Amino acid sequence: MATGVLPKPPAAFLAAFSINELPEADRNATLERLVERGARGDRVLIVEPLAGFVAPWWGRWRDVVLQAGGRADEWRFRVELPAIVTKLDRAAKLDHRELTGRSLWLP
Repeated sequence: MATGVLPKPPAAFLAAFSINELPEADRNATLERLVERGARGDRVLIVEPLAGFVAPWWGRWRDVVLQAGGRADEWRFRVELPAIVTKLDRAAKLDHRELTGRSLWLP
């Protein structure tokens, strides 16, 4: 997304669990492009894991999106897991009864 051709406006952009995979320079360029498109009326939604170590860049992105008139949210959902997932969780000493994430939104 840092150098790719973006669709003509109006457009909506969804980046879910992918921004953290970009090299830092591409991530910074992507932020600039998405905020610019949001300022021109496009919709932008970014979703990433809640775990801070996965996205150390999140605080900067959050600040930029908030300054641009967007919003930042954290999400927690209690879920009933299928029996097999509960069993796998227990075996791996994990607990996925609560799903978490965070989002940035430019309306």
